[in-house]
Amino acid sequence: MEFLRNINPDEIQIVFWAVLILPWVLFFSLVDWNKIKTLNSVGLLIGLLAMIGDTIGTSLKLWIYPVELLPVFHNFFPINLSLLPVESMLTVQFMPKNPIKKIALILCVGLFNVIAEYLFEGNTSAVFYPYWKPIYSLPFYLALFYFGYIYHNWITRDKANQPIASDSQTGD
Repeated sequence: MEFLRNINPDEIQIVFWAVLILPWVLFFSLVDWNKIKTLNSVGLLIGLLAMIGDTIGTSLKLWIYPVELLPVFHNFFPINLSLLPVESMLTVQFMPKNPIKKIALILCVGLFNVIAEYLFEGNTSAVFYPYWKPIYSLPFYLALFYFGYIYHNWITRDKANQPIASDSQTGD
């Protein structure tokens, strides 16, 4: 990935768009379509929280994106609106029942994101960390994915406890 550091900003936008689109292609090929409504709400929530966190970090100048994907906003859309939501939805979908394996899966996904941050920082001109190290992001990734899992359980539990309309309207 060293070659990415020397390409011009217009060419690196192609990489950004690939990182934005390819996770969704993977998601649509792996998703359980019976769970799509609950998984979508988890993905939307995780994307929103990632955008808020990224906006706070860039506002505080903890990290800087020198290359703009969109000219209006300095945020890293491919990660916030693609990679993190898709990872969270697939993590929730494939979450094992064993609590130790749940913790291990969330930890592995969080570590994957930290490694990806190190690769982006060291090998591209996409992000610059003046006051931040990618390892500092690990607790945030772990909390984000755990929160997505808890939110998914809360949604599915509420749907299971709701009475069916036809049962409540009968006089039995």
